[in-house]
Amino acid sequence: MAQPIGISFPKSGRTWLRAVLRRAKVKLTFTHAGHGSRGRELGRAFMAVPAELADRPVLLLHRNPLDTAVSFFFQVTAKDFAPGTLRHAQRIVPLWLGGRLPPRDVDAFVLDPNYGVEAICLFNRGWIDHAAARDDSLIVTYEALRADPRGGFAEVLRFLGREPEGVDALVEAASFANMRAREEARAGNKRGFLRPDRSQENTRKVRRGKVAGYVDYLDPATIAKARAIAGRYGFDA
Repeated sequence: MAQPIGISFPKSGRTWLRAVLRRAKVKLTFTHAGHGSRGRELGRAFMAVPAELADRPVLLLHRNPLDTAVSFFFQVTAKDFAPGTLRHAQRIVPLWLGGRLPPRDVDAFVLDPNYGVEAICLFNRGWIDHAAARDDSLIVTYEALRADPRGGFAEVLRFLGREPEGVDALVEAASFANMRAREEARAGNKRGFLRPDRSQENTRKVRRGKVAGYVDYLDPATIAKARAIAGRYGFDA
């Protein structure tokens, strides 16, 4: 079997998954498949699974699209496209000319077709349909991993050819508290690893990891509209 590749839309829980696999000494290449939050990938519309990845076994991780969208909002507006940063200066003109500037209001961002729930659902639906049609791929959800870390990560490890020994210890070592502690220790005075202003909670890479945390940020009307969008793509948000 060809080497599997890890696929996810940004802010779907990849940092946690990667931390567990690193602790297990399992190597897996991860990618946002051309739809990250930096450079020319920012705001790119999903068209299809890239041809160069189409023949690879896939470990696909996806998350409630409303939670993903809220977390992506903070990643883009407070970190990767934060005003005053070099990335912002480099990308603002091309995005403005293309009519694709990311909204700086969370409700508007979540409902924006270029960045919000619809963009996330397009990406996830395309990759889910692709992976589901293969017998050498695995689809996992962030919510399932949070509900049953032992069972979920054991399944992931088996898929990657590793016996799931010591899963509880792996999950504990990669807990959110430990990841945030390492985030602080690793960053120091550097800006590049995690956030432009480390005093602001929402600029962290490891923010909260809360399931259905979007209700703390969005207006009820926005939630209703976003859920309707997700439902059109087959997602229960």
